Amino acid sequence: MLCSLVSPSYGQPKQLLNDGNGNVSSGNKTNEPVATGNWTKYNDDKLGIAFQYPSGWNIEEKQNASDSRKNVTVSSGNIKFVVLKAINMPKDDPLKSSDIARSTRILKNAAGAENATIVKETDTKKYRIGGERTATFITRINDNVSAFKLQDFFVIHDGDGYLLAFRAPVEIFDEPDSQKILNKIMRTFKFLK
Repeated sequence: MLCSLVSPSYGQPKQLLNDGNGNVSSGNKTNEPVATGNWTKYNDDKLGIAFQYPSGWNIEEKQNASDSRKNVTVSSGNIKFVVLKAINMPKDDPLKSSDIARSTRILKNAAGAENATIVKETDTKKYRIGGERTATFITRINDNVSAFKLQDFFVIHDGDGYLLAFRAPVEIFDEPDSQKILNKIMRTFKFLK
């Protein structure tokens, strides 16, 4: 079963200014670190993953009580990167790399919930993790208060489906600093086994 990543609403900044030190500030003087020089390595043997993220970001790990799924979120302000094992398959019936298109369609249908629009269709050539194809697409989510973009990545590894998601406010999602962070996280992401 796939898990949907529907996030809470966040206030939409009126104006974003980059102070030259990797901090973005909105009209309300709240700083959101976008890029940093120092990175921290995250390792999780249970999820079987490792990646790097900006050192000043918060980390939150959650374990689903009803099954063995676990997820991890690293975040700074309104910017988040989430990893979860979305589909646990029995070892005698694993997902195959040929299942990526069907699984991604299911994921896109779940992501296309109320107030969400697919803004970039599935691309299976942009990212590879451990040599495996990764399907990615971008969703824009609007509500009465805020708007943000969510880039979902789906990869099949060792018979299971993993969902990675990067979310940022619409105003800064496509900015070079945000995309540098996303690209470095994706370049450093690996499976441990």
